[in-house]
Amino acid sequence: MSKDLKYNEGLVQAILAQYVSIKLKMRHFFCNLYSLYDNTFELDFVYFDRYKFVNEAEVKVSKQDALVNEFNKTKKHKMLASGDESCPNKFWIVCPPDVVPTADLLPDYCGLKHVLRDKYGVHTIKIIRKAPLIHDKIKYVPSDFFQKVYYQLSKYQSKWFAGKIADFDSRLKDSKLVVAKPKRKRKKRTYRKLGDKSLSAGLPKRRKKK
Repeated sequence: MSKDLKYNEGLVQAILAQYVSIKLKMRHFFCNLYSLYDNTFELDFVYFDRYKFVNEAEVKVSKQDALVNEFNKTKKHKMLASGDESCPNKFWIVCPPDVVPTADLLPDYCGLKHVLRDKYGVHTIKIIRKAPLIHDKIKYVPSDFFQKVYYQLSKYQSKWFAGKIADFDSRLKDSKLVVAKPKRKRKKRTYRKLGDKSLSAGLPKRRKKK
């Protein structure tokens, strides 16, 4: 794996989307949702497996982000550890190998997937430890989940139109990750001369306004 490549959440999500759609042949996956845990916590990546179980993948891209001690402090992971039925059926940690090298560093309810890159630059996902089944209740089927996501999106959009949520464009401009594109300057048209004649010789002349 190239040492120069720095993973971020968006890149890992794109690799996961490719893995789920091509390798697992699953069509239903989502990024950055608030549709589980009673709409309290953000989900980095969610997909349905062939058994219609909801799988959540939490992306970790740095060792500081993956501190194991923090797992026991958050309400979300307490819910996962207790087997709360508002949680997904399976929970995964997805990260580069150097962030969480072994699954022994994670709680028992977590599965572990590593993001790998071969010498040809092709990314793939390797399962280090399979995620156990937290609970077997099928709370959502893909169609119902789509409706729930659509409802949340329409509700968010209504707040945005009402001015209760800040404009996305202004928030993006303040972000250091977004670089403003320079304005393109229009070049003046020039004609190359062919001998004594120019390419513009055959063009009709503009009529002068009376």
